[in-house]
Amino acid sequence: MVVALLSVFGLLIPGLGLVVLVLREEYFSIRALSLVIYLIEAFPGYVKIIFNESSEYSIYDVNALIVYGAAIYLIFLGYSLSRHITLIRASTKATQAVFVNNRSFLILWFLTLLATLATLPILIAKAEAAGGWDNLITNLYHFRYGTFNEDTQSNAWNVLSGLYGTLSGALILLLYGTYTKVRAQGFKLLFFVLAVCLVLVTFMALNRSSFIFLILSILGFKHSISPFSRTKMRAAIFALFLSIMPLNYAHQYLYFLTAGWDEPTFIGSLEALQGPQGHIQTLTTILRVSAYAEPLHEEAFAESILFFVPRFFWTSKADIYGTTLVQEWARLPTHYQMAPTTGGELLAHFGYLGITLSILVGILFGWFDKLKHGNEVNRAAFYGLLLPRTLVNLGMGVSAISITIFQYLLFLGVTSMANALSRVKVKVRH
Repeated sequence: MVVALLSVFGLLIPGLGLVVLVLREEYFSIRALSLVIYLIEAFPGYVKIIFNESSEYSIYDVNALIVYGAAIYLIFLGYSLSRHITLIRASTKATQAVFVNNRSFLILWFLTLLATLATLPILIAKAEAAGGWDNLITNLYHFRYGTFNEDTQSNAWNVLSGLYGTLSGALILLLYGTYTKVRAQGFKLLFFVLAVCLVLVTFMALNRSSFIFLILSILGFKHSISPFSRTKMRAAIFALFLSIMPLNYAHQYLYFLTAGWDEPTFIGSLEALQGPQGHIQTLTTILRVSAYAEPLHEEAFAESILFFVPRFFWTSKADIYGTTLVQEWARLPTHYQMAPTTGGELLAHFGYLGITLSILVGILFGWFDKLKHGNEVNRAAFYGLLLPRTLVNLGMGVSAISITIFQYLLFLGVTSMANALSRVKVKVRH
């Protein structure tokens, strides 16, 4: 009976909700993508409890599915509430175009080039830590994450440089939107050069989700400017969905080639391929530990929100915070970042009542979704930055959401500066 109810509320209703959104042609929204991620991550857990004997799973596996499902329902409640918040409605009204001339294109091109190259300092630091470029290439997955700078000040600059680099996707979409207006000779080549650089940088990041969301962003932005036919749109989304499992397997195989993991088989790694972020597995461990451990009670919570303040300014800043702190509390490995989910992190800090704060995440998602109906700056920010961050916002907790908000504000600052520069009148004396 419990399993049947779980299946109805945890799989059937969200699945039908996704079908409704697709029939309404809501392909590119945080609401739809959140449902897709939830269903992909939750499905292996339901397979485990539906088709296996009772001895194969524990009460914590069931509780993890309940908590994960409750969090997504609360997020959707917050999403619905966002429609009635006056401040959100006012901040997302469409305004007239901002970038409309040749000078604005050239300024945006330069800023986008800087953003595309901004991750190079981290890549160079990785090569130095690996002992050379050859060693870095042969041991790529040993150096996926981190800045590899022992000096605090250099590390801070690398982090900020990397944050600016994450704006490259949104900036190149804004650049494309500007190009469609100005259509100046020579600009097509400039745009092509940047697009190639962006693809190379995305590949070097070794992040399969970045690659998938890069394609999704381009499709969504192009669809917002010149809508695809219904048949083409659904075919493209279906093809992208089919590519996920092979990409996940290739991702695991690269761990075998360059990080010393055991050689994977496609069938043997099926659960990881279906739920690649491991939301349910990590959440199960958090629930086991929460049964006897004292909650974190906001420990290092400020650091998760104010992550961008460098340590040489904030000398008492905690060394461990965000998902790493939750992993340490849950006795999970801390040498790499896991996905405890936003609901899991809130539970670790505040107990089961903390999950209700997921409503605030839903309100934020509702605001993000409305930005795509604003001017070209907000539309580029949505498709190039906010929509692709949905996966990490759901999986990596408060610090990930704080990073998303910071990146959006940084994008607004950069584009405001570009707009101001494009309107400066230069007088030339003869």
